[in-house]
Amino acid sequence: SLRNQGKFNYMNKIQKRKIFCDEFLEIIKPINPRPQEWSYTTTIEYMLQSKKYMDSFIDDIDKIVEDIRKTSMPSLKVLDFGTGSGVAATCLLRICQLENVNINLNITAVDTNESKTISKEDVEKHFYDIPEHQKTIWKELTKKYNINFSHYFGIAEFLNQKDKYDIIIMYAVYEHIPRGEIDEIMSVLGKILDKEGKI
Repeated sequence: SLRNQGKFNYMNKIQKRKIFCDEFLEIIKPINPRPQEWSYTTTIEYMLQSKKYMDSFIDDIDKIVEDIRKTSMPSLKVLDFGTGSGVAATCLLRICQLENVNINLNITAVDTNESKTISKEDVEKHFYDIPEHQKTIWKELTKKYNINFSHYFGIAEFLNQKDKYDIIIMYAVYEHIPRGEIDEIMSVLGKILDKEGKI
């Protein structure tokens, strides 16, 4: 059954994009350690200022929100796998808040501690400090939105946990997984997904 039917505050995409992007930029701009360089945090800033990209991004997050609206559960456990800067996890939470989706989201957001798809040259020149940038951003997002962020050091780590997730997000992640690791990662994620859950 649909909870709070008729009480949702539906917002148009432009409103959501502006509110979310302004909020996220307000958080990351002051903490960008290398604002005049092509760095990890700088690329996030450029992404947030691209209306075309962010409109498509909001559309994708809206699809997850629609599924959340349909649940009869008072709370959901969400895993944002490959969270990057935390933009997908944060946007999901904020849209639910802005549109009065009265369901408690317990969000865990994780990323690998190493970049496997950026060239060695770019890593050494521009992106040598990605984990440090992420930790700085995550610290601020945790304070503001109470999302649990962390790095993981191997997919097998997840086999030891008892949590089962109702939703697993992999936004712009699959194409960055080395081909030889895809089957193992998807198998492990399947084991920590609730039987009624969705990836």
